[in-house]
This record gives sequence, structure tokens and C-alpha cells, in this order.
Amino acid sequence: MVALGRVTVRTTYLPPGERWGAGWYEVFTPVIVLALPLYDLVVVSLIRLSRGKSPFVGDTNHFSHRLVARE
Repeated sequence: MVALGRVTVRTTYLPPGERWGAGWYEVFTPVIVLALPLYDLVVVSLIRLSRGKSPFVGDTNHFSHRLVARE
């Protein structure tokens, strides 16, 4: 998360005349970095709701657990 903050601040607050990464980069960096955790949150919540369970009770349906189970 520190890297996300650093990149976002670095591309948003630059000295006048310096345009490093300006444009799409500063807008989409947080979205790109947070895409996998947000995907995991939505998918796990949908799995739990489809099985009739509470989305607030933990289980092993997260992406990392499923990757480990494939080994």
C-alpha cells in the first residue's frame, strides 16, 4: 500500500513543467493495483451468498487458498 500511495502522489503532485506519467497513469494506477483484491472480494462474496452462507464468515474460497489447493 505504501507503493500505491507513493506512485499516486508522485504522478499527481509534480513540480510545474514536469510531466512524468501524467494522464492515464495517475488515474488508473490505484485501479490496476487494487484490481485483484477487489475481484477476490466480489467473487468470494458471491460464492458465499450463492451457497446460502453469510459473506462475513471466513472460509477457504479466497484466491490464495484456491491457488494453494491446486498444487
